[in-house]
Amino acid sequence: MNPTQQGIDAYVAKYRSKANMLKKIHSYKAESNRRWDLTHTLATLILGAIITFLGGMAPDKLAGVIRQVWFSLAALLLFITSLLNLIYRWKEEYVQSFQAVVRLSTYINWLDELVFFGLGPDNIDSLLAIRDRYQCIVEDLPPNADKDYRRVKQAKLLS
Repeated sequence: MNPTQQGIDAYVAKYRSKANMLKKIHSYKAESNRRWDLTHTLATLILGAIITFLGGMAPDKLAGVIRQVWFSLAALLLFITSLLNLIYRWKEEYVQSFQAVVRLSTYINWLDELVFFGLGPDNIDSLLAIRDRYQCIVEDLPPNADKDYRRVKQAKLLS
């Protein structure tokens, strides 16, 4: 049974829509993780500068106690920010999400080229490759949550 051209177009459109939705989800995730990584990096630099500044001050009896409290507080906050980075790994998640966006964009462009060059009923191998490529890409993507999907759907409704 050979598919009709209308059926082929609907099949390609379905996979293009799925890939586009995943691309938007991972685009939002990449941007969010990039912001968290930048915030973490700035916090680490500022806390490191405070610790360096307070550690290099000349000791004074009253100022020494105050300085020691601020120094200890800054060291504790630096430790906490380091732990947060180890737990959440924003940089790694940003890179994974960005790579997912690139892979999905390449897949969408490939689908567009198939349509442009005229994918017809006689190209059964290309039709089967659409699903296979999509499954291979999705298997390698980092996981996403339902809230990511809802955010994309909400943004789609607003635009």
